[in-house]
Amino acid sequence: MLEYFTLRDATRVVAAIPEETRSSVFRDLHVAFQKREAAETLWPRGSTAEALKLTVAALDVVTSSLESFPVEPRPTWLERARAIAADARAKLGETQLPVLERDTQPAHEETFRALIEALIAIEDCAGVGLAAPADLRRIRNARVTTAIVGGVIVVVGLFLWLHTPAFSKATASGQHDESAAPEKAYDGDTSTGWFLPDHVSQGWIDLTLGKPRAIKTIHILASNPPYNDRDVKDARIDAMLGDVIVKSLDMTFPEPPGKDPSWTDVNLDAPTSDHLRITVKSNYKLGVGITEISLK
Repeated sequence: MLEYFTLRDATRVVAAIPEETRSSVFRDLHVAFQKREAAETLWPRGSTAEALKLTVAALDVVTSSLESFPVEPRPTWLERARAIAADARAKLGETQLPVLERDTQPAHEETFRALIEALIAIEDCAGVGLAAPADLRRIRNARVTTAIVGGVIVVVGLFLWLHTPAFSKATASGQHDESAAPEKAYDGDTSTGWFLPDHVSQGWIDLTLGKPRAIKTIHILASNPPYNDRDVKDARIDAMLGDVIVKSLDMTFPEPPGKDPSWTDVNLDAPTSDHLRITVKSNYKLGVGITEISLK
């Protein structure tokens, strides 16, 4: 992994190769790889005879270039590349190449595929082994930059995933006025909340989760301190996934004490859900009210 980013070994190997030799071999190999790419383009178009000739020509260039490499000791990648070229040459053997496209036989396609795979493997072996020092620097900088950008994307994505809000939207059976909208029940502000009109003792609020998740505990302020004249007494809590209720609980909230906030932890232990519905059946005082809801 360290070599991938630093290219220290590749830089050391390249530095040991005379520039004239490096440039010559680099050029020859790339000519061969161009021929291979051209052959791969021709074959599917029906120019099979010409494609096979180009592939053999590419192998000839590669073999000649690798065999004439004068540097000692020879790099490890060079030995692997020479072995692959020799094996490909052996597979080619005395194969008679087709002159006309109609002369191409199934065996010729097998030979073509084998040579193409060998040339690709040789290109992989060479890798950055013959790149110029300036090219190595560009490759190193590009890899480091890509890694940094990728790391930033992962961190940002993880941050957004972990910090997805508990609820993304809410709807309700009604509300007292514009300031008592259902979204106020999860805005983090205990001075606002969702309230039904006066003397309405039944209703519901449905909250869509920021992302599907299991719901273990609901932390709920079922009143409106410091007045505590809007609250919840009996309610049914449904955790839902789509239209399916995955867990349901009936409970009675305690009457709010004085002016102090009356928080209640509801242990629901529901499996993966995507929204939560609280159906209020009765209340204690002037009307129904939930100031704040959060998940644990």
